[in-house]
Amino acid sequence: MIGTSGDWCKDRCGPKVSDKLKMLKRLGYDLPTPPPDTDLLEWAEKCIADSTAKLTPQIEKQQHRKAELAKQRAELIELAKEMELPGPVRQAKNLGKHILEIWNYRKKTGRKYVSDEWRQQRIEICRACPKLRFKHDKIYCGLCGCGIEKGVFVFEGKTMYEAMRCELGYWDELDRENGKISVGRNVR
Repeated sequence: MIGTSGDWCKDRCGPKVSDKLKMLKRLGYDLPTPPPDTDLLEWAEKCIADSTAKLTPQIEKQQHRKAELAKQRAELIELAKEMELPGPVRQAKNLGKHILEIWNYRKKTGRKYVSDEWRQQRIEICRACPKLRFKHDKIYCGLCGCGIEKGVFVFEGKTMYEAMRCELGYWDELDRENGKISVGRNVR
């Protein structure tokens, strides 16, 4: 093996080739002893290409660990993307849409808020939802970005308003049971 007795290399190939072969050894390649009368660099490249030159177990372990870490990092990045709320522009559009829905619903029905019991039931449904997100000690819907219990500005939380609906349809049955009125396109 190269590196066990490097004298044959210095005798046959000179310092530049000898240094290159030693570099391969430092990189973790375990090369067999070359046959006589061969071009050593071509032989080393051939050994690496046809897997005659094996990586040392320590280097193989390091490369395997690097590959595992890269895979875990990619999975974490994907998970982080899934856990994000919609962007601020999207949240602002949704907030405007929801305020308009609440206004139209109140104009048509005279009702704005749900009862405390109804609201708590909605919150329990939200807590079991896979799209639920937590940020700054508040609970948000991962689809629309609205606050579930407490909202922002004048919007007091999606679960509080009768006009609001779950975009996944999880509240539909509960809302029917509690007598929610369907008033057209804006409120489903």
